[in-house]
Amino acid sequence: MSEANQAVIDIRRIKADVADRLTRSSDARLETAGSTLTTSVGGVEEAIYQVRNQSGQDPLNFPIRINNRLASLLRVVTRGDGAPIGNAPVILNDLVAELKTETDKLQEILVTQLAAFNQELARVGLPPVEGR
Repeated sequence: MSEANQAVIDIRRIKADVADRLTRSSDARLETAGSTLTTSVGGVEEAIYQVRNQSGQDPLNFPIRINNRLASLLRVVTRGDGAPIGNAPVILNDLVAELKTETDKLQEILVTQLAAFNQELARVGLPPVEGR
């Protein structure tokens, strides 16, 4: 859960930093690189965390994501005095694999698209955006 939540925190910080840099320059190439980066990290964020929840009713309208499924599993295995359900390790392994896919995707975006955005920032004389 911590890894999932940290990824979301990192993504939101990156998106905020990109938005900040874009307000400082109207360069078209910078805007294109920023838009590409924001869209890509946003896709990872949406896979990890349900970003459309606004009200108490929304979890019924929108599917839960990896972090919520991890939290639900944690709640199940820590409740009561008996042993956890027998298939908890299998479910955990599946969720960890899903999360790893998304965090690997995030890392690839940081290596390629964030680096390209930072090159554009350097070109226009703005400070870089930090990854993780």
